[in-house]
Amino acid sequence: MKKVQLLMLAMVVTLSVWAQDDEPYMVKSFNGVKRVKAQTAGGNISVTGQEGNTAKVEVMIRSNNSNRQLSNEEIRSRLEEYELRVETQGDVLVLLAKNKRNGWNKDGLSISFRITSPKEVSTNLVTSGGNINLRNLNGEQDFTTSGGNLVVADLRGDISGKTSGGNIKAERVFDKVDLTTSGGNVSAIASKGDLNFSTSGGNLQLEDLEGTINATTSGGTVNGDRLTGQIDASTSGGNVSLQHVSGSLKAGTSG
Repeated sequence: MKKVQLLMLAMVVTLSVWAQDDEPYMVKSFNGVKRVKAQTAGGNISVTGQEGNTAKVEVMIRSNNSNRQLSNEEIRSRLEEYELRVETQGDVLVLLAKNKRNGWNKDGLSISFRITSPKEVSTNLVTSGGNINLRNLNGEQDFTTSGGNLVVADLRGDISGKTSGGNIKAERVFDKVDLTTSGGNVSAIASKGDLNFSTSGGNLQLEDLEGTINATTSGGTVNGDRLTGQIDASTSGGNVSLQHVSGSLKAGTSG
């Protein structure tokens, strides 16, 4: 009973955090967008493809050092220290949230962008401290975070993502895929193409993959199941465990 109560409390806390983060400070819509270029210093970025020709941007703003929800008046006052751009330049949607002053600011803001766009859209996304989530897009996707997780699903095209300190989860990604983390784990499921997954300090979990598959970790374990194609799996500090493999296989461990 006590365990159930604790789990329910954790769910309530999680939901309350997301509910606050989901309240947009600004909403704008644009037509004819073919590329999204977004940069924020401390927030999350998500892009979800949909049918149609309209792109919608929701800007979520919260305090960097508190979960307390800010009033619009407080946000407007703190935004005087920021450059905030939500605009189009030709067919490029340009989003920028940048502190005008260098260094830590006790009244700093976490500014996140949530975008819904046409499916046929390319992206160039950068955040220093947040997560990146991409879903249901076709095209060239290039995205980087210094301190957050990468979650991608239902993507086709040339896909390149990097995180310095987070985990990676990829589902149903196709064509050319290159996903790298310096400090987290990688999970890749139900994908096909030229697939490259690497981590410097975590584990790799691979399931239902087909194509040219390169999986590398410097300090963890590689686990794979139902892999088909040309497979190269290696670790410098753990084990390699592969099941139900069809095709050519090169596997190695130094640890």
